[in-house]
Amino acid sequence: MSGAGALGPKTFGLWQSSQPPTVTKYSPRWTGDCADMFASAARVSREGWLEAPIETTGQLARIVAQAVPGKFQRRGFHPATRVFQALRIAVNDELSVLENALPRAVAALRPGGRLAVIAFHSLEDHIVKEFFRGESKDLVNPPYEQIYEVERKATLKEVNRKPITPAEAEIKENPRARSAKLRVVEKLSVSSEQE
Repeated sequence: MSGAGALGPKTFGLWQSSQPPTVTKYSPRWTGDCADMFASAARVSREGWLEAPIETTGQLARIVAQAVPGKFQRRGFHPATRVFQALRIAVNDELSVLENALPRAVAALRPGGRLAVIAFHSLEDHIVKEFFRGESKDLVNPPYEQIYEVERKATLKEVNRKPITPAEAEIKENPRARSAKLRVVEKLSVSSEQE
């Protein structure tokens, strides 16, 4: 079991402050949601709802559930789901790993080769989308103006501009697929012109 349902012992030293600094580098909306939950849980702790340090994921899940008002809780999701997601992403440095892997994966492709990436949350998908879009554009300065420090031709062509998402039948069969987004690009040859 993972996320809020995992009740194994964990130490949460992050909870000495109201907001772990690692969470702040992510997108404002996602960070705001998680930061609000962290701050609410810290408030719960300060107001004496907690007598001892958080030592298990079960304790953390209960604290977050108490701290998040009912109107902000999504039906079918535990209120601590995004907090656990934020912690996992930060601890595993998942976004930096993805940012470093994408250019290396493209470099390993031959012209005409395709790269497919499945993202399972919006932060990953944003990184993949921006990288693919950036590499799919020619960076050429107009006459008499320098916009780009280095000019270059596009290295990729987006096979699907919008992400491919699972059908309802697939989500019913595999609920974890609900947030999956598949993006595919094709490597261009150096002399290739974009269509």
